[in-house]
Order: sequence, then C-alpha cells, then structure tokens
Amino acid sequence: MKLFYENNFGQSIDFMGWPYMVSESDLFNYEWVYESKNSVSSKISRFHREFTEKSIKISVSAVSETDYRRAVQTLLEVTERDVLNQTPGKLWVNGEYLPCYFFKSEKSEWSPGAAFLVNTFSIVSETGFWIRETTTPFGVNGSLTPIDGKRNLDYPTDYPMDYASGMAGKALINQGFFPTDFEITIYGGCQNPEINISGHTYKVSCQLDDGEYLKINSVTKKVYKVKVNGEQVNQFHLWNRDSYIFEKIPKGYNSVTWSGLFGFDVTLLEKRSEPRWI
Repeated sequence: MKLFYENNFGQSIDFMGWPYMVSESDLFNYEWVYESKNSVSSKISRFHREFTEKSIKISVSAVSETDYRRAVQTLLEVTERDVLNQTPGKLWVNGEYLPCYFFKSEKSEWSPGAAFLVNTFSIVSETGFWIRETTTPFGVNGSLTPIDGKRNLDYPTDYPMDYASGMAGKALINQGFFPTDFEITIYGGCQNPEINISGHTYKVSCQLDDGEYLKINSVTKKVYKVKVNGEQVNQFHLWNRDSYIFEKIPKGYNSVTWSGLFGFDVTLLEKRSEPRWI
C-alpha cells in the first residue's frame, strides 16, 4: 500500500517508509448523514455528507537523535502549511486522495533522549470523499480539412452520415458507478470551443490564443482562461446557457465528438466513500 501526504507547496511525506510508519488509522471508515422530512415519517428523505474527521497514528523513529528530531519537525512543517494557507492538502492511498487538513497532533510513548515517539493526527475533510482522477487526452486532428467551419470525416465507403468531428468514435470511460464530476482543459489557439459528450454540449464562446488554455471545473463551478503569463481570466459568463456547462459525465462508455481543431483533456473526478481495495 502507498500512503503519503502531499501539501499545496509540492512537499510530501511517505507514511509507509522510514523514519515513519503507520500503526493505526480509521481512513477506510465512513458515515453518511441521513434525514427525514418530519419526525413521524418512517422514510429517509435524503443522505448527505458533512465535515468528516479521521485519525492516523504514525510512529517516528531514527538511528540518531538529529534525524529523529528532523523527522518530527517535518511532520509539522509539511502538514501545517496547508492549515495556515486554508487550502486542503491531499492524503493519498494508492491512486486516490482525500482532500483534508491535519488539524490536531497528540504525542505519546515519548521521553527525552529517546529517538522514538507516536504522533496521532486528527484529520478533517470538508466532504469525506476520496477522489480518483483519470485523465483522457483528445488531440488535434490536423489531417482533416475544415468544411463550413467543421472538420468532417468522409470515408471511402459511403455511410448515411458524415462524422462532424476530428475524433469521431473517441470514447471517454467513466469506470465509477455513478455520474462523476470533471475538469476539462481546452488548449489554444481556438475560438468558441465546443465539445459533445454522450449528446451533451460543453461550449464556451471565448477566444484562446496559442499557449493559453481554458478550465471548466464542475466541482468549483468555475470557468476561466489561463493566459501565457499565468494570469487567470474569468470566463463564467461566456458558457452556452442552452446546455449546462457543469453537467456530470455519465457512468460507463461516453462517445466524444468535436471539431478536431483543438486539443483538450478530460479529467474525471470520481468520488468514493473509501479507497479501492483492489
């Protein structure tokens, strides 16, 4: 098992390798909050998640006292930076992560002069969901000639229709068991990029120059352009109101079509109550 914490400043701690080792945790436990419409109702009206607290017990040991003190200090410096920045870090179990804060630390089995202690951390997550990110790239198809603003596919064998996409038949697979959130990254240069996923249109009426890219995130509900110099420009008001831009991606197989004039990535943000066991 791979278990490590990654903060927002590029620092990480491996909890499964010396001088650290996890001795106990409740990371795989979860709980849904349920409600009923009134006190006499025998039916549950909805389930939802609230702030979720977990704990992880980490043993710290080293050969020298200097290495031991440095290891203990690193635990604080890596985890507390996210607390002070009020931006959750990522606790990774294999290929899935829990956005969370390490907000409490309790030391035990510790005595002066000994290069060993047990540090029990309390963790809080705003959703309690583990997230698995799966990115599928869709590239520019430069071999097709634009026709009436679209790059149509015309096969030698006649078909009842032409495929108005540079990548007709390209698929996006949601391996989860429910529609999932996503982040779409569209790369310039292009104008008014439009993507169709299983019959649903994601379109933003904007201009992207070479080196710029557009982000559409269904979790944060943000649409913004990132310029070459790194400046972020809000594009929320430019998405096509005829088709909801944050519509989740259906489970299973999803056909993807677009003009082929630009490249983009679709990152599925699959949420689970606990990390996968297999």
